[in-house]
Amino acid sequence: MDKFIYKLYFKSYTNVFPKNSNYFERKNNHLLVFILSFYSLIALVSFSSSITLLPSYSQQQQENQQQEEYILIREWSSKGVAPGQFSQAADVAVDSKDNIFITDISSTSHAVQKFNHNGTFISSWGSLGYGQGSFVRAYDIAIDAQDSVYVIDANNPNQVLQKFTNNGTFITAWGSHGFGDGQFINPIGISVDSKGNVFVSDFGVNNHIVKFDSNGGLITE
Repeated sequence: MDKFIYKLYFKSYTNVFPKNSNYFERKNNHLLVFILSFYSLIALVSFSSSITLLPSYSQQQQENQQQEEYILIREWSSKGVAPGQFSQAADVAVDSKDNIFITDISSTSHAVQKFNHNGTFISSWGSLGYGQGSFVRAYDIAIDAQDSVYVIDANNPNQVLQKFTNNGTFITAWGSHGFGDGQFINPIGISVDSKGNVFVSDFGVNNHIVKFDSNGGLITE
């Protein structure tokens, strides 16, 4: 647990919540927490345990005594270029079947890797390049309700966002570098809502959030 923590991803047993969110809901008081370091993924399960206080304590005081505890479930992967390894892991997402997808911002052949919930490698895709299914720097990743996979390529000027099936088959791509509608300078975050709308944040000069439909049609920004 002495690794540099790069990203956090919260997943309850029935709901997925935004990365780095301060708000999340528990189901049966349990929550899975994925901690992504540069070279590995650490899976934890959290639960709350309360301390019994005297009746004279206020409700607020009792709530403040709630203790968050975490138990290590598993950790896997290491630094490397082979399938199942990472050069520089960038982001993590989980689908409805609890398969885990991780992007590698420095990979030249395994930009997106898929594992089952036990950490067993399933598949990977994404070589270095500018074409369909290739990436310059695969960064943020998100998964919609149909388990389609969306990946941001922050350094590709002609296809900022790519959409794939759950198994990595290319579906479509959209977004270019620029200052116009639906364009980006430094895209750094992606999220998909329950209706399949795709939200991409653009840090820097543009400083905006752009909303698309699931096929890349611009809705608003």
